[in-house]
This record gives sequence, C-alpha cells and structure tokens, in this order.
Amino acid sequence: MLLPQIPEGAALRILGFTGTRRLRRDLAQLGIQIGDIVRVHRHVPFGGPILLEHCGTKVALGRSLAERIRVEQVNGESP
Repeated sequence: MLLPQIPEGAALRILGFTGTRRLRRDLAQLGIQIGDIVRVHRHVPFGGPILLEHCGTKVALGRSLAERIRVEQVNGESP
C-alpha cells in the first residue's frame, strides 16, 4: 500500500521507498527510515502535502514523494 492511501489518524510502518538513493537520503534527513512507525496527521486537500507525525514532530511530504513510500497500517503501536 502507498502512503496516500492511508486514512488520517492511522498509524503505519514504513516498508520501503521506490526511488533513488537521493530520495532515501532526503527522507533520512527528515528522520524517516524503513521500519519507523508514523501517524498520518492530515491529507491537505487539492493535491497538497501529507502531514506525518513522527517522534512528536510533524513533517510535510509532497504528494509525488508520498506516492513513492510503501507502508502498512499497524494497530496498537504509537509513533
């Protein structure tokens, strides 16, 4: 499943990225890595960014970037 398909408020685990090493590096600089548990805070309408909450910090990811992140929804785990 891809990140934009997850509903607001849901917790999820990052499974992987489809893209270049630069994409992985950019996400790592934001503190997002494979295996992390994050929460979808908000889907901004009209193709806007997706806001994630990770370790108490909110991070905005553009739709084109979010569509390259594979995730799975998790239950009972907190970010």
